[in-house]
Amino acid sequence: MSISFAQCRSAIAAQVATIAGMKIIPFPGQYFGRVQNSLAHLGYSVSVDSSDAIADRQRATSPIYTKTNTVVTFAYRLRPQDVIIDLDAATDKEELLIKKCISAYTAIRPGLEVRYNRSTRTIPDSIEYIIIRIELSAYHHI
Repeated sequence: MSISFAQCRSAIAAQVATIAGMKIIPFPGQYFGRVQNSLAHLGYSVSVDSSDAIADRQRATSPIYTKTNTVVTFAYRLRPQDVIIDLDAATDKEELLIKKCISAYTAIRPGLEVRYNRSTRTIPDSIEYIIIRIELSAYHHI
């Protein structure tokens, strides 16, 4: 079954949306921390950064097996008096997100398989938020 890049992105966003408190924001993940008012506690964005064909015989009439590099970016607010506690809570939320993103997609998008690659964490100079970027590989046919 063919799955478009947009369907891949929306399927991952739907998985994240099932986590309590998470809310999608109307900005691409690359704008976290760069655009005024783009951050919100537990606000997230899912973006499709790139796609690669998997080594396979390709024909115009048959689906192309693809690896789509997808990124889930979210912000977690750091309270001034509880920075260390909030950092731990943020990484706990990150682990929950990773497990949710690599779970089965058969109910919402059959034929999609998602794997975890890595995470990066950034704290702006204001120490108001931690911005966590989770990199995933989504395997599907287009």
